[in-house]
Amino acid sequence: MSPIGDRMRDSVRNPIAHSAPGSEPIVRSLVEQFAGDVKTLLESMTVLKGYTFCRIRSHYLHQGIWRYQIERFRGAEYDFNMAEASYDQQETPTPDLLRAEREHLVLLSPDDEILDLHPFYQLYYGDETAREAHLCFMKHARSVDGRITQLIGESVRNSREIELLGRAEYDRLLDRIRACYALEDQSLTALGSMSMTKAKMCNPASVAASRSKSRAKRRKRAVQAKLRSTTQRRGNNTKPFLASGTV
Repeated sequence: MSPIGDRMRDSVRNPIAHSAPGSEPIVRSLVEQFAGDVKTLLESMTVLKGYTFCRIRSHYLHQGIWRYQIERFRGAEYDFNMAEASYDQQETPTPDLLRAEREHLVLLSPDDEILDLHPFYQLYYGDETAREAHLCFMKHARSVDGRITQLIGESVRNSREIELLGRAEYDRLLDRIRACYALEDQSLTALGSMSMTKAKMCNPASVAASRSKSRAKRRKRAVQAKLRSTTQRRGNNTKPFLASGTV
């Protein structure tokens, strides 16, 4: 999906989002040109169909039942609405409450599992948005001398660039990713150095068998005589009769 997303971003989204709307024929031709790519992208995300893009606002106990309240977001001009749901308390009267930062946007699964999307998706209030809440996504990080200095995002509503919060969280996430890659590299190096030793320890019979086969090949070389004694040919232990005229 990455090549399709890159092509959509570079050929459609970036050139058009920051410019005046084109004429109807131009827009129609773009729709016809990229309709297949859009359909493929949407089909690849059907796994998220049952998930909710939201912000957890509160938990409360009502008539002995624990409930939670969320803000749901849908689309560019997102449908901001409140929703409430109750926890499944059949197994325990005190369920595990949804652990999410109040101001963070999350994906909520049908099983009440949470994926925190901060700092990649944020709600931004500021002068750039006329003090309105705009849904924003992170575009890239700016750095100086290898140190992250800014997270640059963009408003879904008006395509305006905005400096987002969450630089410290972004740094911690990068550190965790680097640590995972370093651990994987160390594991591969150690695995490579121990592979022969481990093979000999775990399967010595195969090594011995391979050596025996080598000796067997040497025994079968044509330079070795294939003669048997007279006793071996006759198949008994008695000495052969002496030829006449011998002592």
